[in-house]
Amino acid sequence: MNINTLDQTAETTYNFVYQLPENTFVDIDVDDILTITAENMPSWLFFNSETATFTGTPSNQDIDNYNITVTATDLMGASVSDNFGLQVFGTSKAGATSNILDIYPNPTSGKVVISTDQSYELTITDVLGRKIIQKSVNSQNETIDLTDCSSGVYLFNIKLKDGNIVNESIIIE
Repeated sequence: MNINTLDQTAETTYNFVYQLPENTFVDIDVDDILTITAENMPSWLFFNSETATFTGTPSNQDIDNYNITVTATDLMGASVSDNFGLQVFGTSKAGATSNILDIYPNPTSGKVVISTDQSYELTITDVLGRKIIQKSVNSQNETIDLTDCSSGVYLFNIKLKDGNIVNESIIIE
């Protein structure tokens, strides 16, 4: 059997839907029926084995990285498993609110302003988890230039000096 599972991202308060691609598991036995199961899922996530679809809506308390195991078993009992990462982003893991930090505009054409009264560590990744920017920031209003980046969703992870963590998805048009 062959495997092809991709890491995923979800944003709090938005419905997450991920259907495994039809060719995720391929058995060399022609017309063999595969049973697909999932393990290590967070409590908010559900898996429909008939459609191979994950659904659910994470809350701010669910912001985290998850490693989900998907297993395909054929009629002869042969099985193969693969893991995929699910990273949940949202407004805050530690209860940060808009009076602590502002990120704007969203969506953007490429420049994003982060406004806060504290220093912080900033990591920006694309949806595949590749780091675009990682740096320490000490200014109150920092303009981040992403004009060289392709259109899409970028994930901002901001660790504030006071310990709050803010995760935000920014859309570049």
